[in-house]
Amino acid sequence: MTDEFQTADVIALNDKQLERKLKACLYKKLQNARLQFKEKHIKARGRNEFNHFDYITLEDIVLEAIPILLENNLSIHQKFYQQPPLVELIDLETGYSEDFGSNVTFTVDGGNNNQRLQALGSTESYIRRYIYLQILDIVESDPDKDFGKPEPKKPNGRYKEKGMGNMTSGKKVDNNISDDRVHDLARQLGEELGEQGVDNPTNRNKLELANQWFTEKRINNHELRALRKLLGAVKP
Repeated sequence: MTDEFQTADVIALNDKQLERKLKACLYKKLQNARLQFKEKHIKARGRNEFNHFDYITLEDIVLEAIPILLENNLSIHQKFYQQPPLVELIDLETGYSEDFGSNVTFTVDGGNNNQRLQALGSTESYIRRYIYLQILDIVESDPDKDFGKPEPKKPNGRYKEKGMGNMTSGKKVDNNISDDRVHDLARQLGEELGEQGVDNPTNRNKLELANQWFTEKRINNHELRALRKLLGAVKP
């Protein structure tokens, strides 16, 4: 324990007063860590196409956060085995800790053990990211600022029917999704599964994870359909 906590004045404190002093010490270190993290100016490299906003990825947060926390004698301990899942922030000098998280609980569903493990890994990645946002006080663009606004109207597609000289109203088709975007999503699926590339025997796992992403609103229906075509779920 630091010299600050070895003084006669501190030793004379009652339990409640000592706890408040320990808490203040932890949060002083945390505030300094937050300032250091903000000075890094981490670029938001992730993109949520469903709600149209950019976000800082978990990978980028962790790479910068761990050295900063350690420099301030802070560490985190994940307690995802609890409900609700929490992260404990520990002052390595005093041993005092505070829990961060929310009251949200979750269950993991799936048809088999492999699917359940994939769903668990994806859910825990989401929880880790949002708790890091809370601990480091990271503010991102508001994904709800356009909530409730009507989608812009799109003109009906028109096409010339094969063998016909007249123009006929056609059904609406999926939005065009660039090949680069689809392959980038497929790469992200592989990374989350701990794999590389898209042309491999694990496309079934990627399809299951893509369906989960759609349920979690990480991708929209056009992107899901494009991924299903790329990974062989439906014929192009």
